[in-house]
Order: sequence, then structure tokens, then C-alpha cells
Amino acid sequence: MKRKRGILGVLTILMGVLLTIPNAYALDQETMLIEEDTILNETFEITSDKNLVIDLNGKTITASSSSARKFINRGNLTIKNGTIKNTNSGAYGIIDNYGSLVVENVTFEDAGQGNGATIKNRPGSELLKITNSKFKNIGENLGNAGIYSDGKLVVKDTTFDISSNRAYGLIVNTGEATITNNTINGTHGGLGVNSGIVVVNGGTYTAKNYYGIWITNNDDKTNVTINSGKFVGKYGLYASVDDGNQDAGDATIIINDGEFFHYSGGKSAAAVNQKNSENTWRLSIKGGTFSTNVSTYVDDSYDVYKINDEKYVVDKKGTLTVKEGPVYIKAGETYDNVYTTNVEKLLKKTFDSSIIEVNSSNIKGLKAGSTKLSVEMPKLENSITKEIDVVVYAIEDTKVESKISDGREISEKEKEKITSVVSNIVKGVLEEKTDDIGIDSSLKSSIKENVLAGKSIGAEIVTDEVLEKDIKSDIELFDKVKETGYKYGGYYDIKINILADDSKIGELKELKNPLSVKLKLSSSLPKLKKGYVRIYTILRLHDGKVVKIKAKDNGDGTISFDSNKFSLYALTYTDVEEDKLDDVPKTGISIDIKMLLGLMIVGVCGLGIKIKKSV
Repeated sequence: MKRKRGILGVLTILMGVLLTIPNAYALDQETMLIEEDTILNETFEITSDKNLVIDLNGKTITASSSSARKFINRGNLTIKNGTIKNTNSGAYGIIDNYGSLVVENVTFEDAGQGNGATIKNRPGSELLKITNSKFKNIGENLGNAGIYSDGKLVVKDTTFDISSNRAYGLIVNTGEATITNNTINGTHGGLGVNSGIVVVNGGTYTAKNYYGIWITNNDDKTNVTINSGKFVGKYGLYASVDDGNQDAGDATIIINDGEFFHYSGGKSAAAVNQKNSENTWRLSIKGGTFSTNVSTYVDDSYDVYKINDEKYVVDKKGTLTVKEGPVYIKAGETYDNVYTTNVEKLLKKTFDSSIIEVNSSNIKGLKAGSTKLSVEMPKLENSITKEIDVVVYAIEDTKVESKISDGREISEKEKEKITSVVSNIVKGVLEEKTDDIGIDSSLKSSIKENVLAGKSIGAEIVTDEVLEKDIKSDIELFDKVKETGYKYGGYYDIKINILADDSKIGELKELKNPLSVKLKLSSSLPKLKKGYVRIYTILRLHDGKVVKIKAKDNGDGTISFDSNKFSLYALTYTDVEEDKLDDVPKTGISIDIKMLLGLMIVGVCGLGIKIKKSV
């Protein structure tokens, strides 16, 4: 039934207590919808057999003119979506809960100042559950707490702003409490525990004067577990027997994580006062951040890590293993798992940030150079520091210069292949795994020395076109191998130079794996007669020995051959009538080649190329 607006009435509700609510609500069975701001002059009691929902509907109920709490719940009561005020400074608060009370999205403003509480959760109550609500206590003298609980309590996502002198935001006197993600700004203390089983999961608990959280033991049942949260005061956490009367039995406090800070001029981040205690008071710290050293309370399997003079972290006992150095990293690449630890977030790391970037235990090379990575595990006692030398090497992109007539540059794809092998050579030298790249000890040393000096490493293939008059003795060696009837089409000295910042530091004479060499044929050779086929042979003179190398006609005016040794090369050719090809000696040449224009190196396993013509 819905009451019409503008009608005053006196109703007997629930237990028959008279409640005067002028034109304020509509009553539909067990749901009350508040339609206007309302003054509550008499006590509103919900009996144990009732289930009532009060929807404040964004409106305000103001309780006044009595020292008693205006709401007494003995049944199942839900209050939501609005504001309830107490303007009587002599009142002890607003709600007494003896049953089950659920509060959702309600703001409480309480001017009481007489050692009470805005909501008092009585012994034996079934549940007090507060979510997404606000408590503002403004009594000038000894003021109310927001909540004082002796039953089962759940408080989540709720704000307490307490300005009353010596007041706490929330006090658990006895019973069980789960306190999650609340913000409490208290005066004497933020959160108080006189006894009970209490679990704190997140939130901020701040005291203007003394304790972020105060813990004692009035009832032989104090067991507090803090999984997370921030606690700030003269003491972040203080557990005390006080005057000796608060020592009914053993007390256990476990800190798994959280932040505990004391004000400047305060006492401690966390402490236990056991003076006059006849029982055991155990503070067991297994994690968290503290503004003072709390090693007295840390479990055996945990350590205190000193981050600085105002920050101490408790975590499991740390292990730190660092790879044997030096570690070599190519610029732009990442070296994984340089160290291993079970307390990564606590490590202090120093290094040259212009040379390397350190993410967790992975190092990325930024530019060529050397730095020392220092990894410190700052345990309060026996701090551990380990260092590792890190060298970043840079590989130059392949450069190509062709001065032979009609020469051309290689493709970007071919350049990438060349650069890749330069990188492999440098890596092999640095890691002392050079059996597969065929370089002498002098060049190995030179590469390493220049890398450590921060120089970029590259390579070039230099091809000189050699004049016949300059290599007469070499031609005599070629003549001994050249097939009868073949003519010389040119002589070339092919070298692979290793560079450091574009300056030659050595030469590769031989590689384990061959490179693919492409020769672009020259139009200056005699024109091939009709009905003839031109056959080419490559001769290589290396360490006084001449060998023939197979060639392949690429069908695009070039030939290709493979070689893993680099010295003097001669191109020979002969023209054969097509019908007499079967009479040509089998020299190992796989295919006819028609014209020679110039020399091109392709797919050289990552070595840089530079081509020049001798003068």
C-alpha cells in the first residue's frame, strides 16, 4: 500500500512502537521507500520476526532529541541509498544491531560525543555488513567510533572520516571481522582490535595521533591476519598489553603483506608491547614494507631488506645467482636470464643505461660499449652484491661499392645475409667459438679488442681487377691447370676484410662454409659466333695451389660459383661448336657461360662487400 503525499499519520510498525514520520514514506509489505527528507523523533525498532528493506531513495533521515540510538534492529534489516544523520551531541550513535543488518551505499553523519558508536554491533548478532558507505563523526570531545562490533562483521569499500577526539574509525571488540579495502582517517587510531578473529584485506588506515591499527587482547581470542593494506600513525601497528589488564590469553598477529609507516617523530612501523604480560604475544611478519627495522618479528624463513633508511621490506629469504661474465650482447638484441633470484622486486641494479637496458633479469643491448651490471640483494644482514661485465657489440650494415665497369649493388636481402654472418663471426670470437669461421688468432684478438673499445664491426669484400703484367708468375701456375684451347677472360684478386669503424683490422683468408660468388659477364669479350657455345672455367690460386671451380649459368648475363678461400681468380673460356660439345674435356664445369661484365658477391653469409678496381 502506498501512502499519498501530504498526509500526516501515526503508524504502529512492526513491534507497535509509535513512529511519527510526516509524509515521508510509502510502505509496501516489508519494503519502505523514503520519499522525503525526514526527522525521526522516536525509536524505530525492527523485531526479530521481521525482514525489512529501507530504501532511502537518496533522501535523508535525521535522528534527534534523544541520547538513545534511534534504530534498533533485532530482525533482518537492509538500509540503502541515502543519508542518516544524528544531530544530538548527547546521543550514543544511530543504530543498534542485534540481528542481521546490511548497509549499502549509505552516508552516516554523527555528532555524538559520548564514547558510543554510529553503529553498534551487539554480542550475538548474526551479521553486520557494510559496503560502499561513508561514516563522518564530528563530535567535539570524546566522540563516537564509526562502528563498534561484538558480532560478525564485514566492512568493504567504505570510508570513515573521524574528527572526534580520541575516536577510532572502526573497533572490533569481540567476534569475527573481515575488513576489505576501506579508507579510515581516525583521530586516536584508525582500526582498533580489542579481541576477536580479524582479517584485513587492503585499504588505508590512518590515525591523526597514534595508531594506524591498535591491537590488544581482552577476551583470549585475539587473532589478526593482515594480507594487505596501508597503516599510518605514530605507530603503523601497535599491539599492547597496556596496563596489564588486557592480557586474557595468547595473541597472534600475522602480517603477510602491507605498508606500515610511522610519522616523523613517531615510534615505530610495527611493535609489540608485552610489558606486564603473562601470556604469549606473537607478531609474525612474513611480508610487507615498513618505515623502521622490524627484524625482531620476522619469521625464520624470511629476511629484512633495507631499501633505504626509511624503507625496509620483508620477503622470503633471497637467493641470487649471476651468470659468469662477461656477457656479450648484440646491439638491439636481448640476453635472457642474466641472473636468477626469488626476490626480483627487491634487487638494486646499477649499470650504464646508455649502453644497456635491464628488464627483470633480461638485458637489452642499446649501443656498442662496456658496462658493469651490479646486482645487490640488500638484506639487512649480510647484504649480497654480485657484478657481471656486459659488452654490447654493434654490427655495421653491409656496404657495397662497385668500380668494375657496369657493376651493380647487391639487393637488400643479400645485404641482410652478409650482415648476419658478420654478427656470427663476432659472436663466435667473443664466445671463443671460432672453429667454423676460419680466422687466425691475430684477427680474433683484434676483433675482441675493438669490440671492447666500443667500435662497430663490419666486413667488406674487395675485388681488384688485376693486370696480366703484374702477375706473370701466377699466370704460369694457372697455365699448368688451364684446359687446352681456353683463353683468359680476366684476373681478379678477391679479399674479405674485417673492419672496425670502417678501418681494416684483418683479413679472412678462408671460411669453413663457402660463399656464393656471382660474376656479371662483360660485353667486351669477343662476340660468340652463330652455332657455337661458350664455356667458362673459374681457376683459383690459393696458398700456391690452383683448383678449378664449377660455374653455373644464371641465364641473366651472370655466372655463379662457390668458394670458401679468397685469393687470386682467373676467368677462362672457350667457344665450342654445338655439335662438338661431347668432345669437350670434362673439367668439372657444369654449364656454358657466355659473357663476363664484372664481379658480384652474393649470399656471403653476412660479410660486407666492397668492390674496387685496381689502377
